[in-house]
Amino acid sequence: MGTNDALNYEYLIRRAHQCGRFGVEGANADIFRHFSMAEISYRTEKENIKNGKPRATNKDIEELLFDYASRAGKVAAYIGTAIEKVLKDYDSKLSDEQKEELENCKVDLITPDFETIEKVINKANDIMQKIDLYPK
Repeated sequence: MGTNDALNYEYLIRRAHQCGRFGVEGANADIFRHFSMAEISYRTEKENIKNGKPRATNKDIEELLFDYASRAGKVAAYIGTAIEKVLKDYDSKLSDEQKEELENCKVDLITPDFETIEKVINKANDIMQKIDLYPK
């Protein structure tokens, strides 16, 4: 996980809602950081179990998976709402191709995982920058 991932997430939310960090629920890089840490914990523990290595935590693998999945859903929901807002509020600024790409991003978020969410953040941020949407 890079620091930029969390900031890119926050900037996406802030771009879409044209607000500062506390202007809308979800516009906080810490939400993405917690999601990222949950993914790392789950992935590490899964690998440790698979390879017969000592456990890294006392939590059950199911509990780690639940934490990761619930945080993925939360992040995906915030991103999906942001994308929907951009599609609605900036329709006239978006090309048909950009609209289609954002719609595809929403579809990708139906089954979110870390890699998919990263891809969607990068693609959506790129489109928003091209239509001159910047966080306040």
